[in-house]
Amino acid sequence: MLTSLIFLGCEQPFDGRGSLDQKIIVYSILSTDRNIQFVRVDQSYMPQSFDATTYTEATFLTDVRVTITLVGSKTWLLRDTVLPRRDTLRYKNPIHAFAANLILGGGNSYRIDIVHPRLGTVASTVRVPYKPTLEVGYPSNNILSYPSSYSDTGNIVFKVTLGEIAFIGRMFVDYEVLVNGEWTSERVEIPERYQSSEVDDYAYVVYPKLVKPSSWYTVEVFKNKLYQMALTDIAYKKYRTNRIIFDRVVFKVLQVDPNLYRYMNPNDDPHSIRLDEPTFSNVKGGLGLVGAYSVDSLIHLLPENFPFNH
Repeated sequence: MLTSLIFLGCEQPFDGRGSLDQKIIVYSILSTDRNIQFVRVDQSYMPQSFDATTYTEATFLTDVRVTITLVGSKTWLLRDTVLPRRDTLRYKNPIHAFAANLILGGGNSYRIDIVHPRLGTVASTVRVPYKPTLEVGYPSNNILSYPSSYSDTGNIVFKVTLGEIAFIGRMFVDYEVLVNGEWTSERVEIPERYQSSEVDDYAYVVYPKLVKPSSWYTVEVFKNKLYQMALTDIAYKKYRTNRIIFDRVVFKVLQVDPNLYRYMNPNDDPHSIRLDEPTFSNVKGGLGLVGAYSVDSLIHLLPENFPFNH
């Protein structure tokens, strides 16, 4: 009798996917560098196979009420809209989202509430990163203006006092070039370092990445040699015969809040032995991500007699 039960049990089909617990899925990254904020609202789905990428049907929800509230103050009702989709390999339909004209304030907390007649209510709160303090001191300011007058081994140092958990600091040079009789504004990013200490080739460079410093006060360092090599590449290779004027250096800092950082780095533990990436969600009553980032810049104007102008 026991043997028969075992055989009967083995004949039952096994589905490792489990049952579908229908939930509201929210994705929104609030930002200070735009005056429109977006919220995407979808529902969970069950693919026919074990490969979720084979599911190509639309999952967005439209019959929902979406609001953003500045905690303790005003509430905005978001309007539904559609956005063009660049990659249509999997999904063919446009991106459906909810939008509101809203300029965020650094250090402010915002709550997103979503109400659906069938799936209920979900919510999440996020705080926009505080405005950082950015500074470039002596002699870095002089190196920026007259790089050829300083040693190739010199460093350009930007001092940063952070208001959030992680940041990325990037250095750009804005310039104007005369192309076919018209002045065009362009920008070049300065690399942070070479790929290794044995490499001395501008083709093998590394650009800044998101970092989590050990202190709220930190520095971002760029090599004068790489600064000059980037300027040389623009002025004497790309636009060797064009008139060109270098206008300014822009040091741009992007800070992310803890939610966005944990979403991008779910296993942020150097001593962990786990191989999978744990799921992160900060949506109460549902699943998804509500995060925020801020963008601030320090501008250094270049002199009219900048040596790379011609």
